[in-house]
Amino acid sequence: MIRAVYGLGFADLHALLETLDDDEHREAIEADLIALGLRLRHAGTDALAWHELYAVIRHLPAPRPSTGRRTPTTTSGRSTRSSWPRSLTP
Repeated sequence: MIRAVYGLGFADLHALLETLDDDEHREAIEADLIALGLRLRHAGTDALAWHELYAVIRHLPAPRPSTGRRTPTTTSGRSTRSSWPRSLTP
């Protein structure tokens, strides 16, 4: 039922919400979304469905080890994917 409504499974939605619950990850994700013209406050609305937010986060470029910044776009780089829930890392 959840997959049909939100476009992703319970475990995926739970991992997404846990990631957003961490202040450091949330700030980095907000910066990435702003760079894409999106806003986290729109998550769960027609403007940014949960499965769309999940897809954006899963496919963000990984940070470069030397700078912590992402390529090809630069964002806060404070959050590293290695600390994100396993289901959010490609």
